[in-house]
Amino acid sequence: MAIFGGFAQFFVTSLIVMTKSVIAPAWYVIGCGALSVIAVAFMYERSQDMLD
Repeated sequence: MAIFGGFAQFFVTSLIVMTKSVIAPAWYVIGCGALSVIAVAFMYERSQDMLD
């Protein structure tokens, strides 16, 4: 998510201009949240692994 953080203002402004909807930033946040949930779902649990 850090990659998208710096460009958030650009993306949000572009979405508002392209869609002509002030609700567009909400869809941006929902999309980023969905990507985060998918990434967490594929993470491997390592809390019980032995340290080298």
